[in-house]
This record gives sequence, C-alpha cells and structure tokens, in this order.
Amino acid sequence: INEQNRGKGYSVKRGMIDSSGRLALFSDADLSTPIEHTADLRAAIERGADIAIGSRATPYSEIEVSQPFMRQTAGKMFSVVQRAILGSGIRDTQCGFKMFTREAVEAVFPHQRLERWAFDAELIFIALGLGFEVVEVPVHWVNSPDTKVNALTDGLQMVADLWKIRRMHRALGPGDRGA
Repeated sequence: INEQNRGKGYSVKRGMIDSSGRLALFSDADLSTPIEHTADLRAAIERGADIAIGSRATPYSEIEVSQPFMRQTAGKMFSVVQRAILGSGIRDTQCGFKMFTREAVEAVFPHQRLERWAFDAELIFIALGLGFEVVEVPVHWVNSPDTKVNALTDGLQMVADLWKIRRMHRALGPGDRGA
C-alpha cells in the first residue's frame, strides 16, 4: 500500500526491489497475459536471457481479444516512436508481463525514475544500457476493457517521457550495474 497514488511504475519498482527470489516476475493484475506464460519467460532466461518480456508483437503471439482500434493504433505508433527515440529494437515494451533475474532486478530498478506508464520502456532502456540481454517472448493475450490508460492524453505523456528516458540514462554502461 502506498501512502498516495504514485503510479504503476512506482508500485512495480517497490515490489521488484522488495522481491527476494532468483527470478522476479511482474504481471498486470487483470491477467491479460495468462500466468501460465511464466514458464515461457523462465525458459528464455534459462537459455541465457537476463530479462524476458511478454510480447504481443511477435509472429507467434496470439491476441484473443484485441484492444479497441484507437488504442491499438496508438500502441503501434508508440512502439515505432519508442524504437526511434530509444533505439531498443524491442517491439512491445508495454506488455505488463516481465521476468528479471535477481542480478537484473538489483542493477536495473535502482535507476528507474518514471512512475507512470512509460516506466516499461525506461526499464528496457536501462537494462540494455547496462549490457543485459532482453528477449521478447510470444504470449497469448486478452484485452481487458478496464484499462486505466487513456490512449490520447497518456500516450502524449508517454512520448514526452521517452525523451526524458534518453536524457536521464544516456550515459549508462555495464560499469553502472552496481549503482
């Protein structure tokens, strides 16, 4: 419980830093990605990845219930802009289903600054800057109509946040893993 609402990014950061397992997973509470996909993320880490992220944008992903057209279009546009500004190469930073090794949790999350929706893109940018391997794993996904993200207003803020991410973390390198 937070004293005040500081955003999803803040809550995820708190939970991941407080976690203690060899692997740490965060998942959207609506279970848009079924929890059974945990095994797929774990398998990717066992093959050598430091961070495995659920992705709706791979050829093998299954979208059972799509987002409304406007939200889906805004998400695709954000993905293109995110790759252009941050250069991550990751097609779906916003799927709320991600697994980190303990080393990645301890190195990445202390650097996280954003508390709202773009924190996912920030985590990936930080991880790549620190030299961690991030892989996208196809998932089965079902849109929840109860989303709290507004495609227009939150989308514009998220694009502005991409520039903040680039500025805040542009100098990170593998030597910053202990920071």
